[in-house]
Amino acid sequence: MIYILIILFLQVVFDAVGDAMRFRCKQVLHHFFESLQIVCWGAAIYLSANNDISSWGNILVYYVCVRFIFFDTIFNLIAKLKWDYVGRFSLYGMVFARFGKIASPESAANTFKYLLALPLLIGIIYNLMAG
Repeated sequence: MIYILIILFLQVVFDAVGDAMRFRCKQVLHHFFESLQIVCWGAAIYLSANNDISSWGNILVYYVCVRFIFFDTIFNLIAKLKWDYVGRFSLYGMVFARFGKIASPESAANTFKYLLALPLLIGIIYNLMAG
């Protein structure tokens, strides 16, 4: 089970790096990291085929939480943007842009993101490793 979690985390990292390379107009690196992402998907599917169906929901929620927490930060660092930059076209970016007078959209969105997803992620990892 731990291998699936590591592979899905790497999939998110490779996806973020690949998208950042596309943003920086480095197409060869973009394609390389997108290929690694596809390999990770294949490995995760192969390894999860032996698990019972009840753990697939936990794996899916784990993936969504990892993507929600880490994708933007990794993308921003590789794309040479401010690490906590939140675009105006993502759903939570649009929501938090309305609160710009209270706090910057970036800090509000990232605080919300970590408060919401981090405990859920910890609980899912604990649940998957215990079961």
